[in-house]
Amino acid sequence: MTMDINKNKGLVVALAASVVALLLATMLWRSAVNAGRAAAAESSAVISQYETITRKYQGEPGQKLVALYKQKLQEAKDAAVAMHATVSEEAEPKYTPSQFKERVRSSVDTLIKEAKQGTIAVPEDLGFGPIYSGSEMPAARDMPGLISQYLVICDVTRVLLSNKVIKIDAIDRNVEVRPAEGGGDDISVTGPVETKEKPVFESVPVMFRFATTPEKLYPILAGIRNKHQFYRARLVNVPGLEPIAVGEGKSPSDIREELSAEVTVERVVLAKDEPKAATAAAKESVPNE
Repeated sequence: MTMDINKNKGLVVALAASVVALLLATMLWRSAVNAGRAAAAESSAVISQYETITRKYQGEPGQKLVALYKQKLQEAKDAAVAMHATVSEEAEPKYTPSQFKERVRSSVDTLIKEAKQGTIAVPEDLGFGPIYSGSEMPAARDMPGLISQYLVICDVTRVLLSNKVIKIDAIDRNVEVRPAEGGGDDISVTGPVETKEKPVFESVPVMFRFATTPEKLYPILAGIRNKHQFYRARLVNVPGLEPIAVGEGKSPSDIREELSAEVTVERVVLAKDEPKAATAAAKESVPNE
């Protein structure tokens, strides 16, 4: 028995529509199942995070804990103001972009001349790149950070030269500080961090890689800390010592130990907030739960 297609056209169309509808229903069901699984996984992750917080704080972190953190932040701000009042930090110079460019070129030329007199190899631009070479005019909005970098590079380079390092291999301005896992600090290229609170301080890091002898490393670090700026030398990386033959190599005195050190020096710029005796008031404002 054969089917006349023309006579049963309606039946064929209905059958095809049924097949399409079944396929569509199957696809929608699978999509709904997958979406449900994704939503369940996301919900599970949120619940897990919430349970972690409640276990850590023995319940939800309430108003008392929030007030306590605000109090600690205010204490840090008060400490920053006290540092400004007690430490004789040299005033930060002010330059327009064109003045800064000329200042960089003059300072770098002077430092390179001093390095050559001490037969110490240094980077030809001391890390300033196009600003020194003349192909880049700094933007006005970048001047605060550039001035901090300029101070770090000039001060630290002078410390290295005065301690007669063997050579300065590299100076890198393109580093930023970020918190590392485990509570330490790391150096990386990162974007701006959004925060509701004004930071107590900002840090401007510059990395220096140089070769010296072991006995000079501590005087170098001490010299950096004793400058009239808020400098801190950290992330000191000293891979190891390498024996170097000098002179004729006829006696042990012709062998010296040389180390390659990588040190990141930060200039800490404190926020210029007025002191708030509100620290005591903040303590009183901690609500009782």
